[in-house]
Formats: sequence, C-alpha cells, structure tokens
Amino acid sequence: MIFLINDVLSLTTLAANINSVLSNSVKYIVLDTCVWLHLLKADLENPLNEFDEMLFWIEKGHLVSVTCPNLIREWERQKRNQYDAIINGHKMAYNIVKNRQDLQPFTSADKIKENINVRIERVEYVLKKLSEISAEPDEIVLRAGQRSLNLLAPNHNKDSLRDTVNILCIIEYLKIKKCPNCLFITINYDDFSNSNNTRYEIDRKSTRL
Repeated sequence: MIFLINDVLSLTTLAANINSVLSNSVKYIVLDTCVWLHLLKADLENPLNEFDEMLFWIEKGHLVSVTCPNLIREWERQKRNQYDAIINGHKMAYNIVKNRQDLQPFTSADKIKENINVRIERVEYVLKKLSEISAEPDEIVLRAGQRSLNLLAPNHNKDSLRDTVNILCIIEYLKIKKCPNCLFITINYDDFSNSNNTRYEIDRKSTRL
C-alpha cells in the first residue's frame, strides 16, 4: 500500500515520528515534484528546517528514495522557475522593509542564491544518484493514456496524464521490489485520494489503480 501524507507540513510530523515509521517497516519514500519544489524554499534562513530534516533521513540511508523518469523530468523543467520565484520574492520583501530600522537585516540576495543552489545540488544528487529509479515502459504510458481518456484516478478531478505515468511507474516498481509499504508525499493529495478525500491512500478500492 502507498500511504499519502496530505499536507507538506506533515514532513515535520514524519521527522518527529521517524522511529515509529521505521519500526512499521516503512523504508521507501516517494516525494512528488511539488514537495521538492516546496522544500527548495522552506526556511532558507533557518538552520533548523524541513529541507535538511528530510534530506538527512535519505542521505543517511534511513529512508530509500524512489522516483521515476518523469518525476526527474518535472524537476528539471520546474527548478529554474522556482529559483526565480524565490529570488523575486526575496527582492519584494526586501524593498518593503529596507527602510525599517526596527526589523532584523535581511540575508543578502547573494547568500539566498547560494543557499538555493546548494539545495538544488543536493536534490539532484538524491534524485539521480541516491534514489532507486523505476522504469518507464511503453505499456505504462499507454495505460496512463487510457486512464486519462476514461477520467480514472488520478484524472477524476483534472487531466493528469503525467501524474498517472508517475504513480503507475512507482506502483509497478514497488511490486517488483515486493515492498508492502511506501510513503508517498504530495501537496496535491486530492488528485490521488478517493472522491471525498477521507482516505489519503492509494489502493485498488479508493482510486481503482
């Protein structure tokens, strides 16, 4: 079964309860592209942050990151836009408070850029070197296209062909690995949960995968 954490803030909950997670034989973890992009900007000026917490468990081998070719392509396609959005947001905030003497000085723009670039390098190392990467066979792409045409999950709310390819690739990979449990963390939980969002999990009953 693939469990869905329905809020990116649950990364903090995951970190706080990591021993419980590991004791329940949950070793594999999949982070959706939206979560990687969120982590890129999370608490950039705070030494205690979600990014370092999440990367610690993967880099130290406590959790095994699983991904698929299209998730890596999505990351490559969107990372630059996220970088620009973070820098522009910092500039806007700086311009608002730059004349306020009562506020703490902002981290310099150069330091913010440096921090983001370091994070990008770490994410790419995890995705391309540390992660187990599934295959993406033509059969999966065809199945995903059929599900999209038939409005089957995760296409029940909108056209989500790429999401369908992602989740089918992951599921097939976990079947091959004979992995009973895997954490799948996404912000877009309603795309993967059942129709009334009461169960944040992927299984044959709730999403007909």
